Amino acid sequence: MAQVAIITASDSGIGKECALLLAQQGFDIGITWHSDEEGAKDTAREVVSHGVRAEIVQLDLGKLPEGAQALEKLIQRLGRIDVLVNNAGAMTKRRFLIWLLMSGARFLPLMSTVHSYARKLRLVRW
Repeated sequence: MAQVAIITASDSGIGKECALLLAQQGFDIGITWHSDEEGAKDTAREVVSHGVRAEIVQLDLGKLPEGAQALEKLIQRLGRIDVLVNNAGAMTKRRFLIWLLMSGARFLPLMSTVHSYARKLRLVRW
């Protein structure tokens, strides 16, 4: 059974490149996207061209439980998780102090996703 990597925000940029590099190494890939579904589908097509599986799920880190739910969907579809590349982030065009105050709220969903992943690793005794 192939190892599974989930890469958040892998619809473009660094996340997409991580997905393709891991696919070249034989990993099945879980792809998340926020607003570019076509980009996620393109990434999935390129991943599959390396002879591995790809699944896509939308992820909005602005909604607290969604990170863990998206991760859970991908684990169910791909059968396991071995690697999490937490590439997704939340950006704003607000002034720095406002951003600083808001960043705490944006940090919680990210940590929720990581916490969910850590529990899965404990279950497989990683």
